[in-house]
Amino acid sequence: MSFTPRQILLWGALAALLTPAGVFVFVAIFKGLSIADTFRALLAQLTAARLNLLVCGALGWIPVSLLALFWYLLQRFSASLRKSTAPVIGGLVPVVAVLLWVNLEYWPHFLPSRVPPSYPGGLELILGPGLFAPIGMLFGFLAGWLWARVGNRS
Repeated sequence: MSFTPRQILLWGALAALLTPAGVFVFVAIFKGLSIADTFRALLAQLTAARLNLLVCGALGWIPVSLLALFWYLLQRFSASLRKSTAPVIGGLVPVVAVLLWVNLEYWPHFLPSRVPPSYPGGLELILGPGLFAPIGMLFGFLAGWLWARVGNRS
């Protein structure tokens, strides 16, 4: 089964939204919280005013949206690469990797006490998707684009 670039972008947007909650649950169980306590903490964090898991996930849409924009521009100017998934996959891999990394850096310090660590206290949850993921996405997108372009010539 093959996916179109649009479908891959949708899966990437879903992964960006669910990564913080998934890492939160994984870390909570790894830190020794019971299943009931984990889901209570998850529900509390989904409705929290600060460090809301949905907001953290929505921040992951910044690099995915930039990737969608780059893919749109690429398909407008390069008809031969219109169906190529390599640039989209190349851009999504660093985005998901950065999102996993920043969430795995923060949530183990937050759980099980559910007290935010002192300074910088969640700054990585903003800098990761807002700065590092778009930079990684750009390099991954360009690598995928070059991969697809070289593959079409031979």
